[in-house]
Amino acid sequence: MIHQSDQDSQKSNEIRTDLIRQSWNLELLISGISLLALFRVPAILDEKIIRTLIEDPRSPLLIITILGWSLSCIVIGNLLIHLTARGLWVGMISLRAAYPEANNWKQLNQSPLFHRYAELRVPSLDVFIAKIDRFCSVIFSITFLILITAGFGSIIGGISSSVASKGSIFTLIVGLFFISFAVLINFTDYLLKKEKFLHWNDNQTLEKIIFVINDFFSLITLSRVFRPFVLTFTAALTYKKLMAVIFLYSIILAVSPLVYLESIRIDKTIFLPSSASDVGATINYYENMHARDETALSPSIQSDIISDNAIRLFIPYRSIDNDSLRMRFPDIKTFNPEGIMIGRIDTTTSENRKAAIKALQSLYDIRLNDSPLLNLTFYSQIRGDREIAGIVTYIPLHDSLRGNNLLYIRRNTNGREYYIPFWKN
Repeated sequence: MIHQSDQDSQKSNEIRTDLIRQSWNLELLISGISLLALFRVPAILDEKIIRTLIEDPRSPLLIITILGWSLSCIVIGNLLIHLTARGLWVGMISLRAAYPEANNWKQLNQSPLFHRYAELRVPSLDVFIAKIDRFCSVIFSITFLILITAGFGSIIGGISSSVASKGSIFTLIVGLFFISFAVLINFTDYLLKKEKFLHWNDNQTLEKIIFVINDFFSLITLSRVFRPFVLTFTAALTYKKLMAVIFLYSIILAVSPLVYLESIRIDKTIFLPSSASDVGATINYYENMHARDETALSPSIQSDIISDNAIRLFIPYRSIDNDSLRMRFPDIKTFNPEGIMIGRIDTTTSENRKAAIKALQSLYDIRLNDSPLLNLTFYSQIRGDREIAGIVTYIPLHDSLRGNNLLYIRRNTNGREYYIPFWKN
């Protein structure tokens, strides 16, 4: 005869098993909602970091905010991995349902050696599905353990900042206090595992002290919420796997602030006009400032200080102007087919070539010190190792132009303007 308590226990186990089996639905829902909610967090923290770097670069909150940015990126990455793996898991289940005999390798027209390899090395769909399911559950649990921990840290930091007059320093002190407390507890546990200290475990007084300390720490850190996560996860993994996970996340947290600070560029020159304006001097416009064998993708002259009697102006060819040229000059002849071409055979006449150069020239309005340059002669040219194609012309400079000068170029197709100042010796 089955007792009522046994029936209730069996029913409870069945309900729990069914909930665990269906938990993937909630995982996908929660991961998707969390991903949408967290996508803006890195951008918000970006603004906070930049503002702190400008206003108070020595603030202790700076490194905390950067670590928060790193944690948000880790959580978003984990959620993306979880959603992708769950998608693969659903696909494998569908495949298993469609082909129940999918692991019958003997149906394949392969050699016996391949059959043995498949049986020994290739896991069955059931095993593969189980592994993916376990991986998804683990990554989901880790992600929300990080979220809970980070959320609690944010609450503590916010309370500390509002309580203290110097919130940033006080927050740092509080954070160090919690870390020191956690290290002390773990160090005590480490000692109690040693053989020469094993007799301490039977000391009732020590037991009460440690229990009180742990309960106090659990209360002030709310670790009662996530301690089951940690202990279950620690018990389920081997020491090597656990250390590998901790090492991986530690490396990410340690390296990401350095990479972030290296890549970020803080511009405090708020009153300095852009170098690509009529009072600027962009180095891309001067060929003597280019790296070796570099050809800029914008108009350029030979130097910012010119001792020659002429300016050599190079304007690169832009394929985005092809449609505009066809509309302006419907009768113009093309010299090459669009797309991949091996070799080039120019069978056009001189008249066609001159017409094409004039068409390209008409795309630009060129002025020197506000005086339009109308009678320039252009030539086609290919430059540098990258073989940048374009047109080149020579603008004469008279002795009356000694000193500062401004070469102005405007592309008529989109209104883009180029201001190239130079000095004539």
